[in-house]
Amino acid sequence: MALRIEKAFGVKMDTLMRMQASYDIAEIRKREKKIREGAFTRPPTFRHESHCLSMNRVV
Repeated sequence: MALRIEKAFGVKMDTLMRMQASYDIAEIRKREKKIREGAFTRPPTFRHESHCLSMNRVV
């Protein structure tokens, strides 16, 4: 879409993408206090034998 706007109006695609990124960041910052995230914890690994064998199968 940015490339089409560049071709139609002459505004560089890089400029449009930076403007969109800045806008997106500003919108998220407005809602920052409403976002509640806990610390990330890695789930325990699960290794199922039949799954491992099927990945090594030659088709």
